[in-house]
Amino acid sequence: MGQSHGRRRPRPRDDIRSLAEAYFHQDHDLDADDPLDVVRAFVRAEGEEVVGGLRREIVRLLDHAGDGEVPASAWIVSTTVSYDPRRDGVSIREWFDAIVAVVDGRR
Repeated sequence: MGQSHGRRRPRPRDDIRSLAEAYFHQDHDLDADDPLDVVRAFVRAEGEEVVGGLRREIVRLLDHAGDGEVPASAWIVSTTVSYDPRRDGVSIREWFDAIVAVVDGRR
């Protein structure tokens, strides 16, 4: 268990947890009209080290998943995370792709 084709399954880092828990709290929709605006606020507020760490961790999770879906547990890291992109018809993979695009300034 904890293995996938001989490789260890990556675990969420503190950077993903920080974004998920601190920024997507129960009132996140009062802070921004669009979930990606919440991500943009994170990028503006956090330092380069944290934002870069978030990007690296997401890219590593996406690479590990290959063409498969990223498990929801990679984003829903605790019960305090109040945004589940799947409710908006967005897969966890698509959500993480969108976060990377925001960090990269492409969205």
